[in-house]
Amino acid sequence: MSGFDKNTGWCHFTPQKWRRYYRVIESGPQVIEDRFIKSDIPYYFDRSGGLHAKCTDGEMWTILSGRENTFSSETAKINQLQPEYLLISDIGINFDPELSGIKVNKILSEMGFQTRLDGAWEATQKGKDLSIQFLSTDSRYGNKPYLKWSFEIIHIIKTSLQEKT
Repeated sequence: MSGFDKNTGWCHFTPQKWRRYYRVIESGPQVIEDRFIKSDIPYYFDRSGGLHAKCTDGEMWTILSGRENTFSSETAKINQLQPEYLLISDIGINFDPELSGIKVNKILSEMGFQTRLDGAWEATQKGKDLSIQFLSTDSRYGNKPYLKWSFEIIHIIKTSLQEKT
């Protein structure tokens, strides 16, 4: 299994890998999520069905399969300070029911993490440490700025939504 990024310390398990290893991983997404919750390793699912986790590929395999890591002998040091950034749509997929990008943007705005300026979202002072701004070069509106968010925002939003209920 590959997909470990030494720069970020995150491992990506693509849907293709999921299908390839499915016969030895005896569970579905809910069991996998339960395993990650127990492991205390940060994780999230992306819109394509991939799984991202702040661990090496060997650790990912151990969590997913419940078996000892026999696929690699990596000794990679994980950079705990480098976050992985997500698109709004990848944040929304981590909720049940799934949140649309519009809803996630609205929640982030209501929580004070971003504000709308000249038709684009910009991070507020509160959101600057959790986001990074990019310029979209393929937008029909030209070089429109957009935000990507640290995976931590998923947990912040979930906590906020739980407190409201």
